[in-house]
This record gives sequence, C-alpha cells and structure tokens, in this order.
Amino acid sequence: MLAFKGILLSKYKGLIRYYAKQSTVNFKNGHFEGMSGFWNRAFKSSILVPHLKVMQIVGRAEVLAFPKLGIPQVKAKVDTGADSSAIHATRIKVSKSGEKEQLSCWLLGKGPFLFTEYQRKSVKSSNGSSEKRYAIKLSVQLGSKVYKTWFTLTNRNKMSYPILLGKKFLRGKFIVDVSKKNTIPLK
Repeated sequence: MLAFKGILLSKYKGLIRYYAKQSTVNFKNGHFEGMSGFWNRAFKSSILVPHLKVMQIVGRAEVLAFPKLGIPQVKAKVDTGADSSAIHATRIKVSKSGEKEQLSCWLLGKGPFLFTEYQRKSVKSSNGSSEKRYAIKLSVQLGSKVYKTWFTLTNRNKMSYPILLGKKFLRGKFIVDVSKKNTIPLK
C-alpha cells in the first residue's frame, strides 16, 4: 500500500481533495494514471513524489521477538495513542560498576539483564498523570526485520499485553489496521 509521508502545500490541499473525489487514481510506473497532465505534473513535482513510501500494515496486536535477549515470541499491543513503546520490567535498579552506572532489570520474566545505555524519561499516562521511567534501546524483530527502538520500563503485569508499541516506533514504517491482528508472521 502506498501512503503519502509529508505535507502538501496548503494552496493545493483543496484542489487535491476535489480531484480525489472526482476519480480513482492509481500510481503505476512512476505515473498517476487517471490524472490529467497538469495533475500528473503537480503530483510528480518535488511536493509529493520524494515522500511516497511503501508502508507495511500491522494489526492492533502483533507477535514480536527479542533475539538478542533470547526471547523468541511475545504478544504486543499496537497503540497509536502512546508516544513511546513500553515493555514489562521488574526489579529495576541502577548501580555503579567501577566508574560506569548500569541499569539492571528483569524483562518479561527473564533476567537479569544489564544495560549501560539508558535514559530517564517522563511519560504521561492516558489519565493525564506523569511519571518518570527508565528507557532502554532494544533490538526487536517484527516479521523478518529487526528494528532498534527505545522502550520504557514499567510493570505491565496486570495488562493483557506485556509489550506496547507506540507512535515513535510505528511512524514512517507501518499503517495500523485495527480490524486485524497478527498480520506479520515471525520469520
């Protein structure tokens, strides 16, 4: 599926909306079929074409893996309302090892894992309250691809899904279809 990533210039928005209602347009072989020469030139200008990107569809829930942590399969909720991703973590401690500080925690019931690269972030919950959480960068596998992204650490023991995938992970890579689940099988 093609999706436009980028911003249309405001003077074209109304015209594009009007034209989109008038006909069905397909993008094929570098051309927008079904458009007059003017519209084809407008769409092929630097306004839009550099921003065309094929994006993969994900459902409201997917199965992930954390290969570097030895976690082969775990359910994740896709949440377009959350800015950052979150992972179930317990026994979170920061300690000094020599001159370096390191974060120790258990992730998804396994551990302990040690991280020297971590951050402290302020996260706003859906009820409006803010809390400080530690965040770590992890390699996560979705389908056959591996992505590096930040996860905040929180106890998700009472939640249906131990992983939450937020907008920062999804942006520019995926389109969410909430009517589906598990659209990308692990490979």
